[in-house]
Amino acid sequence: LVKFIDNDTGFTDIVLDPANSSVIYAASYQRRRSGCCFNGGGPGSGIWKSTDAGKTWNRLTGNGLPTGTYGRIALDVSRSNPNVVYAQVEAGEQATPERVGGVDTGAATEATPAGAAAVTPPGAAPGAAGAPAARGAAPAGTNAPAVTAPAGGGGGFGRGNVYNWCNNGGPGHGFAIGRGGQPLEPGPPRTPPALDPKRSGVLRSDDKGRTWTLISNCNSRPMYFSQLRIDPTNDKTIYVAGLPVAKSLDGGKTFATLDDAGGNGDPGGYRTLRAEDGMSEGAFHLTPLDVRRQEFRRRLRGYEPLGVEDFRVRVADELERILREKSVLEERVAALGEQVSAYRERERAMNEALVAAQQLREQTRATAEREAQVILREAEAEARRVVDEARTARGEVERQLAEVQRQFQVYMAGFRALLERQLAELRALDGQQGG
Repeated sequence: LVKFIDNDTGFTDIVLDPANSSVIYAASYQRRRSGCCFNGGGPGSGIWKSTDAGKTWNRLTGNGLPTGTYGRIALDVSRSNPNVVYAQVEAGEQATPERVGGVDTGAATEATPAGAAAVTPPGAAPGAAGAPAARGAAPAGTNAPAVTAPAGGGGGFGRGNVYNWCNNGGPGHGFAIGRGGQPLEPGPPRTPPALDPKRSGVLRSDDKGRTWTLISNCNSRPMYFSQLRIDPTNDKTIYVAGLPVAKSLDGGKTFATLDDAGGNGDPGGYRTLRAEDGMSEGAFHLTPLDVRRQEFRRRLRGYEPLGVEDFRVRVADELERILREKSVLEERVAALGEQVSAYRERERAMNEALVAAQQLREQTRATAEREAQVILREAEAEARRVVDEARTARGEVERQLAEVQRQFQVYMAGFRALLERQLAELRALDGQQGG
């Protein structure tokens, strides 16, 4: 057991930092369903972070995160930029029902209001505060901005003046549209609501969870889904689960559902998502499979003109996009060609410099060897001359020494003869005196 909070709380999402496996993010969810009631949130729900592989945990609060009570939370870390963390948080004050001016009663909704741990007020009747109103209804006599869809901010198609945060990048910019892109219901111009930091939504952190920024109030049916994924190659491309799944190409500011309502197809009066609909360029492109499988509604005398015309426009838009991309790619290829030419010129210059350096080295070595040989020959000649002079001097010294020895012997012989004569004379004198 790595982390325990209480008997009503478990962990529903856990992600690792792809650059450091010791950094872990986890989402806890307090939930209890009994025979009479359901509690889908509470103080046990929260976002946690560990920097020591789960030995210790720090609860992330404040710094841009919603206030109040949390319900279910989805987490993900960008593989291409591990500093980026996304969280889809179900947030709201405990036991506070949601007040909205209009909701799609035809769609399945949660059994609980949008508050993370809210319960339905006893005796609430249709049309009362916190209860769904009639389909497409809005407060009478008002021209107020659009209200946000219940249960976390916008799953499903949306109807009338109800704003769908999870499809605000689709053809209707968050509002339901009819054929030709016109509103389903007449009324004053529809204005998207402002971001509400007290409501559920998608948040982004660019510093590993230290600070957070609310990007969208999109959180479709969190009790069932609460799944968020980041494109492994682009931290601006994210997907959130729901009915249906929604995709964003601008870091969560706008979403388009991956169905007809999000612009992928033309059934049911919805038109195709285009660049002018507010999504980033290249959001959802027409594919060859779309062309092959395109079906048109039939009339008594052929195909429906509006459908054929819309498909023709889609094909033309796609061809224009392809031509633009082709032009951009050609410019890139030309630029890369210039870079390759520059690199080849540099390579040629470097090769020439290398050959010149090698030639200079060989010439220097040959010159050094020649000079060394000359010096060696001169040294050998000088050595022979010195040796010859030494031998000559030695012979002269030996000759002089022999002459000295000869003269010494002559001198000694004369000296010996002189001594002998003197001795003979002395003996003669001694004989005379004795006689």
